[in-house]
Amino acid sequence: MRNIKNKLKADNDYGEIIKTFQDERLHIRHQLLRSNSSMELFRAKLRIDEFFKQINESIKIIRITCSDLFEKKEKNKEVLKFLLDIKEDALNEFGVFLSK
Repeated sequence: MRNIKNKLKADNDYGEIIKTFQDERLHIRHQLLRSNSSMELFRAKLRIDEFFKQINESIKIIRITCSDLFEKKEKNKEVLKFLLDIKEDALNEFGVFLSK
């Protein structure tokens, strides 16, 4: 997955970012379903870890932009809600693969 953090700083149009996270979740799901070995499952687990790392970083950045100091506060709050929903769905789907 590409580095979303730099994208968030450069672009206020978050549609592509949301789509990227949704697409990545689908790719991970398909990777898990097609896994035929423990090595393939391990690769999927690494991808899941990277997914959650990226989405957590993105959520942290967007939370900052939801303050009154930023012009597009309401739009940022909507994006934050979308990302939190994606994260929650992914936790429900891939939670068993997360390290505690």
